Amino acid sequence: IRGMNHFLCSQKTPFSPTRDMTLGSAIHDAILLPDSFESDYLQMIDVDRRTKDGKSQWALFEEKANGRTILPHDDYEIALHCRDSFFRSPFLSEVWKRGKKEISFFWTDSSTGIPCKSRKDLFLEDDNGIVFEMKSCQDARIHQFRSTVKKSSYDLQAAWYVDAVELIKGKRPDHFFIAIEKEPPYEIAVYPTGKGILELGRQIYKSEFSKSFPPKRDEGSCRIDKG
Repeated sequence: IRGMNHFLCSQKTPFSPTRDMTLGSAIHDAILLPDSFESDYLQMIDVDRRTKDGKSQWALFEEKANGRTILPHDDYEIALHCRDSFFRSPFLSEVWKRGKKEISFFWTDSSTGIPCKSRKDLFLEDDNGIVFEMKSCQDARIHQFRSTVKKSSYDLQAAWYVDAVELIKGKRPDHFFIAIEKEPPYEIAVYPTGKGILELGRQIYKSEFSKSFPPKRDEGSCRIDKG
């Protein structure tokens, strides 16, 4: 994250996701929302849109899409391979079966009065709770993925998710990253998030809050929504 001012500016600017972002969302949805994946995504057809026949076929295809996200042929296949790799793991299959998927926590920050939201990929109620956060990547090996965590501000996200659960449920949960490679053989690794990483992320988001929003005393409020 570059700062809250960059974030606020982005909210006023039309946003176009990159191909990597769209693929990441597709992998996420293929695993967490398999029942709706095919109704939300469509695999791109291979036609030459420079020709009259190709243009006609593409027009019919876009009509068929009817608002669904169109994925390049290879990206659609990657999403399915990542899904299959995920469910080949007995551990992850059990987490998926028992966990609450796409659960949202809402609260009002007590120091600023700002409404906040945190949406977890997978959440288990065990003991203090466990947050599982899925991230697609090029390399799931520990040192390479650790670099990705730092570069992409995943530490900030992890701290935000953990603190939201603690605020609402009164217990600090464990946090794990599920790193999913986007290339064959679509390896997956699961890593616990250390206290140092969480504390660094916490310092970053709290610092941005304090710089961007004036203090405003509020008793705060919370709720949890699923879906």
